[in-house]
Amino acid sequence: MSKKENTSIDEKGREVVVRNQLETRRKMLEQLVAYRKALGLTQKDLADRMGVSRPNISRFENEDYNPTIDMIVKVADSMGYDVKIEFVERKSSTESRKRGS
Repeated sequence: MSKKENTSIDEKGREVVVRNQLETRRKMLEQLVAYRKALGLTQKDLADRMGVSRPNISRFENEDYNPTIDMIVKVADSMGYDVKIEFVERKSSTESRKRGS
C-alpha cells in the first residue's frame, strides 16, 4: 500500500489559487462582454435570448457572482459560441519539475 501524497495548500498557496481563480474569471467575462458587444447586443438583448432578466446579465458581467459552467455555456450558446475549457500547464510548474529531475 502506498502513502498518499500530501496535497494540502498553505496560506500563500491558497492566496495564489484565489488570485488565479479571479483572474481566470475576469478574462473569461471580458471575452464574453467583447463578443456580446461585437454582435451589437445589449445586455437586455442577451437576457431576452437566454430567458433571464437584464440585471442577471449585469451581475454576471460585473463579476458580482461566480457563474457556473452551465451559465457560461448558456451565455455563449445564446450568442452562437461554444465553450472550450482547457487545462494548460504553467511554465513555472514545468521549470520546477526540470530542476527537480
